Amino acid sequence: MTLRTRPTDHFGIFFTGRYVPGTNVGKYWIANGDRVDLHVENDLAHVIDVTVLGDGKYRGRVASFHESPEDVIGDIAIGREIEFEDKHVRSCMTP
Repeated sequence: MTLRTRPTDHFGIFFTGRYVPGTNVGKYWIANGDRVDLHVENDLAHVIDVTVLGDGKYRGRVASFHESPEDVIGDIAIGREIEFEDKHVRSCMTP
């Protein structure tokens, strides 16, 4: 697979989502239904409909690439369901 591991000088996964007043701001885990960006060669793949498989492993569907106009980078194609690990995740957003 063409997924890259986060650089060692990276601070970890960036978590974003909607803030609800009166609740905790921080969410530091990937949950079912989240969207993530994965390191793919020299680009990012936007992955939706994430399912937690356990032990730092997940499954989701590639929705698009950040910069590439192509439908495929390496062996990762838009519309394809892929499995990945948290070490491949750059950012996570709760819809």
